[in-house]
Parts: sequence; structure tokens; C-alpha cells
Amino acid sequence: MSEEKREETAARKGKPGSSLVSLLVSIGQVLRRAAGLPSQENPLITSSDEAHLPQLNLVLVDVWRASRATKWHNPRAVEDELGAILRDLRGLAYRIASLDENTLRYINDTESIDIDGVRFPAGFYRFIPVEERMVPVALSAMERLEMAIVQVIEQTIDAGDQLPATGRIPNLAARKVAYFVAKYLHDVTGSPPALWTGENPSGPFARALREIFEILGIEAGIQRPGEYAISKLSENSEF
Repeated sequence: MSEEKREETAARKGKPGSSLVSLLVSIGQVLRRAAGLPSQENPLITSSDEAHLPQLNLVLVDVWRASRATKWHNPRAVEDELGAILRDLRGLAYRIASLDENTLRYINDTESIDIDGVRFPAGFYRFIPVEERMVPVALSAMERLEMAIVQVIEQTIDAGDQLPATGRIPNLAARKVAYFVAKYLHDVTGSPPALWTGENPSGPFARALREIFEILGIEAGIQRPGEYAISKLSENSEF
């Protein structure tokens, strides 16, 4: 499991001792204040009397993931390039898998293993599972890479759909974080959050965005992302 996955799993469980968990605890405390909930040392753990509320640890993971949104200047070009790579990758995997058994065996047998300082062809030791030989391992890695590329292609499509026809490219991370913050406040309080309570953005939602953007290192003002998040909520749609 990658370090990133371990941290995310720890965050879901509220496990202490992780820098990511510390970050999420800070954001959780901000969200609880903004929602008018009592202070809690570890907001990742839901008390029994709050079981009816959205699970904050899951909301925090959504916020963290949203903060990592990539700002592609030309997502459609990235989509096209990844699409071409995906076609080549699938074609290569098919060609390798279609080789005759004799050729595949020779390829696998070029790999060697170390036994007590002596190198032997891997094929010499029949106890090595077939799925752990060179070609099956490579094909498995290519399959995982294919799935990862497909996921990123979906993200580039989503990013492209959100780009304006003209003008400045929006900060997608700021927008998505603002949306999840707004949705949480709406789900807890039952009312859509307000960004404007006077001449300038103020109030619980605005303060929460300022603090959370600072915690996550998002360099953006709160007005445009906040207004966009409220608009998305009113449409009852998600990213």
C-alpha cells in the first residue's frame, strides 16, 4: 500500500500520529465551528448523539482529495494524449499476451533469481507461481496502469467541462473544496450557507473557507469559489 493510501486510510479511521490526520483534524474543527457544533478535540470521531449528522471524517477526505485537483491549462489536450497512450498500451498488452507459449516461456526464463549468492534462471525453479513470473507481472502492472489512466482521463473530461469558453481558468481545487464545505454546512444546519452577510464576504461559511484554504495552501480568494459552491448546491448537483 502506498504512503498516500495509508494516510488516507488512517484519516478515515481517525488514527493519530499522521501529518495528514493532523491536517484533517484542524479542518474538522473549523467545520464544526462553522456549523455551530460544540468543540471537539478529535472531530474525526463522531459521538453517539451526533450519529444522525454526516460522517465528518468522510467529508474531510472529500475536502482533502478536492484540494489536490490539478489545474490543467489545456485538459482536452491532456485527454487526447492520454487516450493515445491508452490505445498503445492496450495494443501492446494484447500483442504480448498473444505470443505463443514457447516464446513467453523464453521471456520469463531470461529473468533470474538469487539463491545463496548464485543466479539461476527463474524457470529452473518450478515452485515459483506462474503469476509471479516476468510476463504475468508486467501484464498485471499494465492493467493497473490502464485503469489509472482511465481515471485521469475522466478527470480531464470533467476539468474540460468546467472551463469557461473564454476568460480566466478557474481554480478547480478552490471550487471543489468550497463545494464540499458548503454541502457539509447545508447538511448539518438544513439551510444553504450564505457567503455575503454584508458588503464583504463574511459569516461562518466565509470564515471557514478562509481558514481551510490557508490550512490546505490553496492560493485563491473565497468569493468566486464560494459563490460557485452555493450555485452548485442550488442546482442540486455534484462535481
